Amino acid sequence: MKSFVKLIGRLPFAGKIPIRPFVFGLYQSTTTAKRRRSYLWLMALLVLLVVAYGAGARMGVRALSFDSPTWAKAISVAYVVVNACIILTQIYLGFRATRFCLRASYPRVKRSNTGYSYAEIAVMFVVTSTGQFMFFLLYFLYN
Repeated sequence: MKSFVKLIGRLPFAGKIPIRPFVFGLYQSTTTAKRRRSYLWLMALLVLLVVAYGAGARMGVRALSFDSPTWAKAISVAYVVVNACIILTQIYLGFRATRFCLRASYPRVKRSNTGYSYAEIAVMFVVTSTGQFMFFLLYFLYN
């Protein structure tokens, strides 16, 4: 599962932009109160994203029942698979964050949150918005 999550993490999806600061906030916390606060914010974001991606996957499954050409159904299948992979990755991240939050030890190695470069952010938004645009265009065209 860890290699699957790493593979999904390498793909240029814009959804990981807001997650990274919360993960670093949790792992860099030095007190129990900061750890708890960072954990709650991260879990709230992950629950929101899982619900949103779940709704997208449900729309993709619904789009498979439309009277549309085969290539449109293939795009819907790809949309469902990508959303399902992202949901699994976010659930795994939630389990890892929960396990880390329940441990009593604090990390010794401090890493910095370097953020993403503007080029990386641009690629993420182009990839994500292109996939969303293609799916929603087909969804409303054949609905």
